[in-house]
Amino acid sequence: QVQFTLGESVKVTSGPLSDFDGEIVDVNPEGQKLKVLVDIFERRVPVELGFDQVKKID
Repeated sequence: QVQFTLGESVKVTSGPLSDFDGEIVDVNPEGQKLKVLVDIFERRVPVELGFDQVKKID
């Protein structure tokens, strides 16, 4: 299981926002959910995603 931490950069890997980058602002390990600020059209939009919908950016 991958560990996610606040402030970490991730790339969305599935769904309509696939390939967008974002920053983790909330982690819910029990529900396997993250709140990610995704950069869309020069705006940062908060999106709730599952752990399986993102990957860490090195």
